[in-house]
Formats: sequence, C-alpha cells, structure tokens
Amino acid sequence: KKGLDQTLRLEKLNELAAKLPLTNLVLAVIESLLSLLSNSLLVGLFTVFLLLGDSSHEESETGSSILSVSRQADMQIRIFIKGKVLLSFLVGALTALILWILGVELWLVFAVLAFWLNFIPNLGAVIATLLPVPAVAFNPSFGTLSAILAIVLPLILHALVGNVLEPIAFGHTLELHPVVVLLSLMLWGTLWGVPGLVLAVPVTAVARIHLAHIDHPLPRYIASVLVGKRRKHPVQELHELLQTENEPLVGS
Repeated sequence: KKGLDQTLRLEKLNELAAKLPLTNLVLAVIESLLSLLSNSLLVGLFTVFLLLGDSSHEESETGSSILSVSRQADMQIRIFIKGKVLLSFLVGALTALILWILGVELWLVFAVLAFWLNFIPNLGAVIATLLPVPAVAFNPSFGTLSAILAIVLPLILHALVGNVLEPIAFGHTLELHPVVVLLSLMLWGTLWGVPGLVLAVPVTAVARIHLAHIDHPLPRYIASVLVGKRRKHPVQELHELLQTENEPLVGS
C-alpha cells in the first residue's frame, strides 16, 4: 500500500510538471538571475567607491588623537562589512544545522546560498527560505511536519537576525539607533531597490558622521537624532540650538 501511494504521488507530480509553463518559468528565472547579477555588480561598485574614498585629509584641530571625518567613515564601513559577514556566517551555519537535522538534500548548498543572500536584507531572507521548497515538496519520503519545519525554522532564524540582532549590533557599533537602522532600510530600499537595501546602513552611518561635523546646530541635531541620545524634547532642543546659533558674538 505504501508503494502504491508513492507511485500515485509520483504520477500526480509528473502530471503537474507537464502542465507547468516551463519556457516562461525558465525565462523568468534567467531574468531574475540577470537582475540579481546587475544589482550585485552595482552594490560592489558602490562598496569599492566607499572603501577607496580619499582619506588624505588633515587631522582635526583638537589633536592627532581625533580621527578625521573621512577616516571615521572608512572605519564605520569596515565595521559594517565585518559585522555583516559574521552575522551572515551565523545564518548560514544555523541554516545548515537545521536542514541537516531534518534530512533535507543539498543542505550545504542551501546554507551557502543563505550566507550570501543574508547580505540582501528582507528580500534575501525570503529567497533563502523558499529555496529548499522544491527539494522538500518533490521528495516523497519527506513528512509533512519535517517539510513545515524546513520552511518555518529558517524563516524564524532570518527574522530574528534581520529584525533583532542586526539593528542592535549595528546600532551599537555604528552609533545608530536600532529604529533608525530599520527606517534606513525602508527609505533606501524604496529609493534604490536591492542596492539601497544593501547599502542603507553604511550610507546612513557615513551621513551621520558628516552631519555631526558640520558647524551648524541643525545638522548636528539631526545627527543626535540618528544616534538616539537626546535628553530633552526634540522641539525644545532644536529651538535652543537655533537660538544659540543666532545669538551675537560677545564683544562684537
């Protein structure tokens, strides 16, 4: 009876595969891969320009112990890249462990893809979660509970890392509020798409550094908002800053 059920299931799968528009499916996959390759090249180009920016500026007037704005930006970008690699490695390793325990075929391939796709916030997590679906759905020996766990557990993993660990870690190391990290992903993702999602956090961190070094209270206030370390009401603090800026110099 078990062998008959597997035969009927295979026949249904063959009928379903025969009805699928394979040509359109292949073209859609090729188009998606080309789009992913284009976005990856664009992200790589932006990253190279960020890393190779001119850092030959003079040191701050307060002494050689204070880093220049350019060097601070370079440091923030390198911190982001190192942190992203470590968190992506964590996602890949835990994904490999989950799929290996559940007995999913090609678990190592899916884990490596999860590592790379974690560099693309939100969209990468969805793709990495859905990749094992064909290997689970077309395997007659795979149980229903195992199939559900193979999808749900990696999804929970990506959600925890992307929405909890990364905002906290990058918010602490890059001096950005965790909410600002999430909002920057929404903003730059809307403006630039996939490249914006990848570059959202380092671009926001670099912008905060430059705003903090502009000799005007409004940019410095915006930088303090991005950090999230304000002690007064925002309207009161901004009013005091602008009032201080407009006061005439003593003895003028």
